[in-house]
Amino acid sequence: WRGNRCLQLDGEAFFKVTHGNTFDVCTNLGKVTVVGTQFNVKARGKRFEVQCYEGKVRVQSNNRVVVLTPGMAIAVEGEQRIESPRVCERPLWMQDQISFNEEKLDAVIAELERQYDIAITKHNITNNQKFTGTIPADNLDLALEIIGSAYNFKHTKTGKNSITFIGK
Repeated sequence: WRGNRCLQLDGEAFFKVTHGNTFDVCTNLGKVTVVGTQFNVKARGKRFEVQCYEGKVRVQSNNRVVVLTPGMAIAVEGEQRIESPRVCERPLWMQDQISFNEEKLDAVIAELERQYDIAITKHNITNNQKFTGTIPADNLDLALEIIGSAYNFKHTKTGKNSITFIGK
């Protein structure tokens, strides 16, 4: 730890760090450098997100560097970079909510599958619209209703752990 102050992260984690020596949170999509702050890092698939709740964090991704202060966030997917303010006090996943910001349907489906341990198939759906909003992480039926309403399709449970989204 003294010589290599880098924590490797694959997934999502919230950090509440006391003031002290700098360290890095390293992911395969980017790096966050911190000293005394509260922040959330999410690295899943090809998407990298960082949200700052207190203090400052330095985010490096795709050979670009940005400093986030409280209320700021950044999401990077491939070469596309999305910055948006956050108004909540802590990550929504800590409040049993899943938050999306301009997320593609396939990424929303992947997160639903991961969160609820289900398999989702699409039938007759070609929607490229992006989703911004929150869904519950503890109520599958409500989460499916919200996503179906946003994308204008119905869902059918086709087994204990499988769902089919059907275009209208």
